[in-house]
Amino acid sequence: IYSNALGFLGGVSWAILVARICQVYPNATASTLVIKFFKVYNMWVWPVPIELKSPENYCFNLPVWDPRINPSDRRHLMPIITPVYPQQNTAFNVSRSTFAVMMEEIQRGYAITEDVQKKKADWSKLFETPDFLQKYQYVLSCPKMKLWIVLHRIHSDVWHFIKYVCNCYFLIYICIYFEPP
Repeated sequence: IYSNALGFLGGVSWAILVARICQVYPNATASTLVIKFFKVYNMWVWPVPIELKSPENYCFNLPVWDPRINPSDRRHLMPIITPVYPQQNTAFNVSRSTFAVMMEEIQRGYAITEDVQKKKADWSKLFETPDFLQKYQYVLSCPKMKLWIVLHRIHSDVWHFIKYVCNCYFLIYICIYFEPP
């Protein structure tokens, strides 16, 4: 799940999430970091922000992410704050539906890593390709680009489906997945 433009997390957001786990567990092995990643973010109380360091104000009069001052910052569902001035939320585009999708996948990752720890599953289970056709109602495929576009919970009527896709008025969310090479 990757696309800041579509309301999911982008590379900077994912990097900050991983960096925070590495900060909290500096001597952990790689496998422990993966397990902790899913455990911590499965239990995280959003919208408590993820911050790598305390925000600083350098008085350059630049806008910074601060829900105490900026009312719009209070509406952010998944604040992941940059560690440098001016601090900004890298996940400001996250919507309720994309948040739900990401949390579902984090919960799935947590369940798998728990099974790995209990020797009920292998690490490869974490990297299995999802079955889009069973999980999502609508899937558009572009084989030349090795791209799958998953449209979730739009409408069962094909006419409305096409209307929604073309006009993009009522899309709840769009997930873009690239097939591995």
